[in-house]
Amino acid sequence: MNVTTDDLMAEGDKVVERWTQTQTHTGEAFMNIPASNQTITFTGISIYRIANGKIVEHWANMDLFGMLVQMGAIPMPGM
Repeated sequence: MNVTTDDLMAEGDKVVERWTQTQTHTGEAFMNIPASNQTITFTGISIYRIANGKIVEHWANMDLFGMLVQMGAIPMPGM
């Protein structure tokens, strides 16, 4: 698995990270989807709240739909 930080911004006690993750879908079934051995890439955004120099809260959102399409779990729209 490789995660790249595409953007990092901070204001007040919050830090926002836009990231890209690349990994190979191997091993045990993920969400009941058998391993495809495909390399998949998807993006996401994480928000961290910092207090006393530590992450005390974390919220995240990622492109799960895009990930599932690449894993072959759902057909590509329009195809």
